[in-house]
Amino acid sequence: MPGYKATVWARHDLARFLEQHPDVWERHVSLTLITGTSVRLLASEVETWLQAMGYRVSGRQSLGDDRVEMVAEMDKGTIRQRLLIRCLDGEADVQRVAALADAVRERGFAEGWAIADRRVASSARELARDNTALRVFNLAEFMRLTFGPYFDALTELVEESHIPEYYVDLGCCKIVTDAEGREVRRERYEIIDDYIDDWLKERGKMHISILGGFGTGKTWFCRHYAYRQLQRYLSDPVRERMPLLITLRDFTKAMAAQQLINDALLEKYKLPLVGSAFEVFERMNRRGK
Repeated sequence: MPGYKATVWARHDLARFLEQHPDVWERHVSLTLITGTSVRLLASEVETWLQAMGYRVSGRQSLGDDRVEMVAEMDKGTIRQRLLIRCLDGEADVQRVAALADAVRERGFAEGWAIADRRVASSARELARDNTALRVFNLAEFMRLTFGPYFDALTELVEESHIPEYYVDLGCCKIVTDAEGREVRRERYEIIDDYIDDWLKERGKMHISILGGFGTGKTWFCRHYAYRQLQRYLSDPVRERMPLLITLRDFTKAMAAQQLINDALLEKYKLPLVGSAFEVFERMNRRGK
């Protein structure tokens, strides 16, 4: 921040500062360095996707150590919504979901959304089923509000191709070259999935290309791996990355990565994103998502 200098922070002061300035958090701080802020991380991700869907988000505040609250508003044409959002640490239990329902009623909101990373108690779901002004999600369910059309399109593509039934694991080799580009040796790997898994989990940002002749299985591998990674992501969206499958021949006129990603997300998959889909993609990529 301009004019703001510090060399030593108390952990709770740093967490509070980063919560108030998520742009600084995303650009300059590794999220894994800060402990005890899982609900703030969840709230920051939820806020990003609400804004991507066209909501104006305000009033973000912590309610103790286990909840973060924000207000999401949309006023576009015939759509007018004012939502009270609460991100919950740990399981979305019936007590905190009931407290959200009380706050929605007392403060005059149209709906209240409770969002947890993974676990939602069955009693909390039953409460939401009986209350039309209440919705509960884990993160994967919440992500379906935005990326549902893409998830469905990828699943349909893979299943219609019968890839789960007929796919055969591929081997691969890495060609090692010297400083002049001459091949020195080839390092072989039995299953390419394992090699890509290791690459995906590395801290760096090294590019990887898969090369092979016509009919060697490159397209099927990409579809198979994207589908496999999607299942992992939906099972654990906190730790896993979301795959984005883009078929380049569908976008022959795209001259840059920004146009390619915008066209894929907005035109092909018809995601309900407002503004630049590429900017949303960049923000989530910086978070390791």
